[in-house]
Amino acid sequence: AGGADLAWAVAGLSLRAEVSYQERRPFSRNIKRDLSGHGNVPDDVFAFLRDFSAGEVTPAFVERDAIMWGIGADCPVAGFMPVAEVVQTRVLRNDRRLLIEDVETQLIGIVRKRWLDDRLETRAVVIYGVEGRYFAVIPRVSYALRDDLAVAAGFLAIGGSRQSLLGQFAENDEGFVTIRYTF
Repeated sequence: AGGADLAWAVAGLSLRAEVSYQERRPFSRNIKRDLSGHGNVPDDVFAFLRDFSAGEVTPAFVERDAIMWGIGADCPVAGFMPVAEVVQTRVLRNDRRLLIEDVETQLIGIVRKRWLDDRLETRAVVIYGVEGRYFAVIPRVSYALRDDLAVAAGFLAIGGSRQSLLGQFAENDEGFVTIRYTF
């Protein structure tokens, strides 16, 4: 396993690129799709697996070699910091159905802005899986009460195909509040 990255600035635009080779990385199998040849598989795959009487153990993960690469750019605009990235995973020598495709591309966008002498930050993150047709949207606001203490609140919304990496969690939208203390 190994990788390389490169970053440079051009006319106020920050650019970066990275690539890595990963040996024996665990990937989630699409168990429901794999077992569909065994009759009618209910929506509750885990209940089905508990009741599966063939006596075979079905591993949830398989290890495969993979190449990951990404490119990104950001540039401050009127006090906002937009970031755009493309990240792709390519699974090598795969013979199993995985939860991701053998090639999985994600488009990632982030916009953040600092206010009130950098004590308040608003941020929105959007992730879109091209092949898997899924998305996640995460708006968040955080406030630094002191240099070592900050609070944040946000929301995570997930959607897309139930047979995809993130879309399988489409019913798990959630709000969150965090307190961070650093020492």
